[in-house]
Amino acid sequence: MLEFRRVLFRSPLNAVMGILLIIASLYHGSLGMRVIIEDYISNKMKMHFYIMVIHFLSFSTAIAGILAIIRLHLIG
Repeated sequence: MLEFRRVLFRSPLNAVMGILLIIASLYHGSLGMRVIIEDYISNKMKMHFYIMVIHFLSFSTAIAGILAIIRLHLIG
């Protein structure tokens, strides 16, 4: 299975498309969670805190995923 991932991301096009998929899906999920938080949490401080946490987690997950794909592209 690991060999398949290495072969999959050897092509620059596949690596770029994988990075774009990660960015788009995490951005979409972050926006969806923001709407849910805004709808169901009435305390403004808690709402802003949870939104910041969601954005931080999405951003850090995106960075980790992008670095993993770049690593597979360059090493694999």
